[in-house]
Amino acid sequence: VPLDRLEALLRRTAEAETVSMNTVEEVREGLSRFAAKGCTRAVLVSSPTHLPRCLSCACVVDEKEPDLFTGAVWASPCDTSYHNFSASDVVVVE
Repeated sequence: VPLDRLEALLRRTAEAETVSMNTVEEVREGLSRFAAKGCTRAVLVSSPTHLPRCLSCACVVDEKEPDLFTGAVWASPCDTSYHNFSASDVVVVE
């Protein structure tokens, strides 16, 4: 994908989620937003060590609100190597 097309897509579709206080709330808010936009697939992306918790939280959300998001939910670990970086170099986007 050409970078200019990718940038345009991200500007049209990216949203900042600022209301959640924990992983369950974050997953719930994300799935709610996906459902509102008509998405039929969601991919949870997190560090390899946090991904099992994300999946567990997605199950909690699904058990409490089975109609919130009826699409498929997948998970994928991200690369979290910060080798040769300091804390001031790192920005976390979820």
